[in-house]
Amino acid sequence: MRRHGYKVLFAAALLLLVALSIWWTLLIHRSIQAERDAALRELELRQVLASQEHGHDAPFLAGLPDGEAGELEVRERYERRVFMVMGEGALLFLLLGVCMLMLLRLFRQDRQRLEATRNFISSVTHEMKS
Repeated sequence: MRRHGYKVLFAAALLLLVALSIWWTLLIHRSIQAERDAALRELELRQVLASQEHGHDAPFLAGLPDGEAGELEVRERYERRVFMVMGEGALLFLLLGVCMLMLLRLFRQDRQRLEATRNFISSVTHEMKS
């Protein structure tokens, strides 16, 4: 019964860690998307403002420092940040997997040691009785 409790606790902790990892990765990814959308909207509003200052009805892109180049810069920054977050998430899952395997190995070794100790005590007790 006691061994089964450790397995359940270990599985629950592992499941919780995986769920939290997924949650935070998605949350950070969504915040990066929102930041990108806000930057693109700001860029669009700057273009509209600049076109109105120059007396044009359509957005004025020619000669604007943050025209298409600014949009490209925002998109590249977004892609770099997404790559960074996904890379960190993958590293977290890798480390989580390695730690899980190490813990399973330690549990197995502990169980083998406990069994060897029980066998030794049993054999010594048997020899003392006979």
